[in-house]
Amino acid sequence: MHDGMEGYDLEYGKRLVGAARSTIEAYTSSYKFHKSHVEHEVYGLKGEHGIYVAIMHYPTMEPRGSSFMAELKLQMKDAIVAASIEACNDERYVPVSHRELDDIVVEVAIIGEMRQIGGSISEIRKSFEIGKDGLLVEHGYRKAVILPNPAQEDVSKDDLLEGLCISAGIDRNAWKHHKGTKLFAFPAHVFIEKEPRGIVEEIV
Repeated sequence: MHDGMEGYDLEYGKRLVGAARSTIEAYTSSYKFHKSHVEHEVYGLKGEHGIYVAIMHYPTMEPRGSSFMAELKLQMKDAIVAASIEACNDERYVPVSHRELDDIVVEVAIIGEMRQIGGSISEIRKSFEIGKDGLLVEHGYRKAVILPNPAQEDVSKDDLLEGLCISAGIDRNAWKHHKGTKLFAFPAHVFIEKEPRGIVEEIV
């Protein structure tokens, strides 16, 4: 599942989530944010991969913003800062405020190589594994991401794909029709705070 992503263990994940949290807090608390404000947090974060950062309200887990950067050659120490700031300013939501910092949890995923999936409905169903593959749908400027999570194993593939399309704001059956809709699957390491500023756990 984690092909090409060896070495990204829980300790590394804790550092990534900590760097994302520090960036979000510094960025929303200052009118003149500079990367040097979080230099200590990102120092030594080696590796080149894609990155995903999500901010969610706690405890409802309602989304507050996210950023998905799939380019595999991103320098992690730079990407985590850029993605965290972008997640604060997700145009689908009101920008994240410093007043929310005690009421949000941060999720970070290291993204592996994207592979486009398509063909017949049957072929699409066979081309990814629930709980182990993440999914991305794109239709024009609309897109949505679902990260892999073992808890998804009770969900059917059709329901997962329909939910993905709904999240992107497109027809729930767009994944079947392919008219301007692109689907991708990808491996990922996923790390999340259990509560605001709380323990970080690895989801998959």
